[in-house]
Amino acid sequence: MSEQKAKPMMTGIGVHLPDDWQCDRRETSTLWFKGQVPREGLARLHARFRESGELREGTERVAAQLEGNFGIVMQGQGETIAVTDHCNSVPILLGEIDDGAVTVVGSSGSDLAGHLSLGTESVRPDAALSVAMSGYTIGKDTLYRPIRMMPPGSVAVLRPGIAADVSSHHTYRPWAIREQDRGHVKSSLIDELGSLIERLIASTDGRPIVVPLSAGLDSRLVAAGLKEFGYRDARCFSYGLRGNHEAETSRHIAEQLGYEWAFVPYSIGRQRDAFAGGDHKAFVAACDHYAGVHFEQEYLALRDLRDKNWIPEGAIFVNGQSGDFITGNHIPAAFHGGASNGAG
Repeated sequence: MSEQKAKPMMTGIGVHLPDDWQCDRRETSTLWFKGQVPREGLARLHARFRESGELREGTERVAAQLEGNFGIVMQGQGETIAVTDHCNSVPILLGEIDDGAVTVVGSSGSDLAGHLSLGTESVRPDAALSVAMSGYTIGKDTLYRPIRMMPPGSVAVLRPGIAADVSSHHTYRPWAIREQDRGHVKSSLIDELGSLIERLIASTDGRPIVVPLSAGLDSRLVAAGLKEFGYRDARCFSYGLRGNHEAETSRHIAEQLGYEWAFVPYSIGRQRDAFAGGDHKAFVAACDHYAGVHFEQEYLALRDLRDKNWIPEGAIFVNGQSGDFITGNHIPAAFHGGASNGAG
């Protein structure tokens, strides 16, 4: 996996990002972006960050106005900033020295571990235990002490030799309950879901949408929402053992919506062969952030559909999983210490 690296004379902080990050270079600064490109374009976004005034507060204001899924790193003379979206869909890792000063920014755990020459002596025992028991680390921890993950909805301002200044531009607050009648809440939810589907459609620029469709309500909502708003270039797929109820329900839903549907059969032998291949090793390396177990379930299905040319060029995948929010990474750090209110 080749990398794009910033000129080290800018700040002394290395930037190691794969080629799938877009890059906009200017005379005194460089911006890397991965995710849904804002409608204004990458160059204008770059200019907005450069014009944002005092760096941390200005960056928070710009980031809070962005919609969709993204990761941003910008490096200028004297400082580097990094921004994660509201659910950390594009993880950003910070490699630091003992006093908390960051020396390198990246998105690949194995790349940063190699850059920092980390070995087993650098493993964080509590994080390893957390992964073994739950499948993911807690808070900013990764498996290695010198590498930490930026929290969802955060901004990091990095300067050589100084501890990272990390703040928030978005906080998930499920406890901030507002008393409203059921009818109003239901109407607001419908409006919000409709707005989300409309924004999704607008962001595609007419590209095909592929939905991994199960029997559940989440993926059904995505597919039905696309149909409701008249999106024609969508298709659905399912996978697993032949005749499983999830796939049968998925097929029925796709037929009712008028969307093309495909099924990929799974077996122990097929999965064993797929996981032994070189493509799978590259997949694991690309998505290993040392903060959780990568998602294997759809690998074989996507590989087969790709090999059969069923996936259109430039297609966008939209799944129904809640992602980071169902694994707890939005929970405030104050709750990670195990404090109890005595409620059992």
